[in-house]
Amino acid sequence: MRVYIAGPMTGYPLYNFPAFDEAADEIRSEGYKAINPADLDREAGFDPATLPDDWDWSTYPPGTDPDDFIARDLAAIQTVDAIYMLPGWRKSKGATAEHAIAVWRRMQIIDTDEPSEAEKRKRTPIYSGCLTYFPDAIAEIARLSYAANEQHNPGEPMHWAREKSSDHPDCLMRHLMEAGTIDTDGQRHTAKVAWRALAMLQLELEGK
Repeated sequence: MRVYIAGPMTGYPLYNFPAFDEAADEIRSEGYKAINPADLDREAGFDPATLPDDWDWSTYPPGTDPDDFIARDLAAIQTVDAIYMLPGWRKSKGATAEHAIAVWRRMQIIDTDEPSEAEKRKRTPIYSGCLTYFPDAIAEIARLSYAANEQHNPGEPMHWAREKSSDHPDCLMRHLMEAGTIDTDGQRHTAKVAWRALAMLQLELEGK
């Protein structure tokens, strides 16, 4: 497999070459072919290690044409199977464009840019992204959970007795075949479909 490395360069010391080189070493250690833009730059005659210590890293390398970089990298990304995204790529116009091309080409994307804890919380809008979407459905699932707890765990606090039913896929399909109707216990089959789907997802995420 051929893997293209994408990430920020402009604004970083040594144009972030060390990060590109480290990623290339990691990819090659896995037995894959790494297409490293830092290597392509060196082959073209540019090595940031030769620049003075007081060089302004927010500018393009001396004697280079951004259009040449764009054309070269666009050609390279069309020859690979996967793209390896370095940390900080979302703030790079070039890497963002390369990521879009990878999505367009349906390439495998390896994203190492872990969001901060604050960003993770922002990307998990439990209230605005779930409760406000499905208020009635969630209430129906809660009523189903209460009824099931009263039936299977009478007198006990609300809890998921996992050991009492684990065949979620089969149960989901059985209830799905009767979606839109009421089960013999007075609960909606569709609510049971949703409950079983949530149970499957919860166990999958815990296993991951």
